[in-house]
Amino acid sequence: MPPHDSPAPIDDEQLARRIEDLTPRLLAWVRSKSTGSSRIDPHDLVQETWFRAVSRMDTFDGATDDDFAAWTFGIQKIVFLESRRAAQRGARIRGSDGQTELEAALRNAPAAMTTLTRRLVRNEQHELFQERIAELDPEDRQLFELCALEQVSREEAAERVGSTKAAVTKKWQRLRARLAEAGGPIELLGAG
Repeated sequence: MPPHDSPAPIDDEQLARRIEDLTPRLLAWVRSKSTGSSRIDPHDLVQETWFRAVSRMDTFDGATDDDFAAWTFGIQKIVFLESRRAAQRGARIRGSDGQTELEAALRNAPAAMTTLTRRLVRNEQHELFQERIAELDPEDRQLFELCALEQVSREEAAERVGSTKAAVTKKWQRLRARLAEAGGPIELLGAG
């Protein structure tokens, strides 16, 4: 049996490019999932996601941008669920230093990450687009999250929504066209 080759480590320039490319999708995903919740700050969640991802780069064993995106969305889902649970409890767990894990992470977050997420939060085009996403019915919003943000295959999206690949493909094409026509940022709409 041939030995398993590990992918080459991601260099700083490649990581910075991947962070820059993926952050708008992560931010849109959090906003889409947290509609109606004022206790969840999308900016903080995306920063926490990047903090955890960067601090756990040694666990990333993929090679492509798609592998990296899937791995990062996995981390983001955990961060989101933890944040939602904490918001539902109405309390934040503090460490021995008196800070929450998120506060400590943000204090140590690289300036490039915080600048990027703040810039996206203030971007009017992204804000208007998020309002359109929030107005989607739950089925369309789930399809947007799966096909545009998480960029799962149509087969996987069909499994997750309980439909056929053909139906999901057609529905996604119509939804994507509607969102693009309404002025949605093309980088958030994924492939057609």
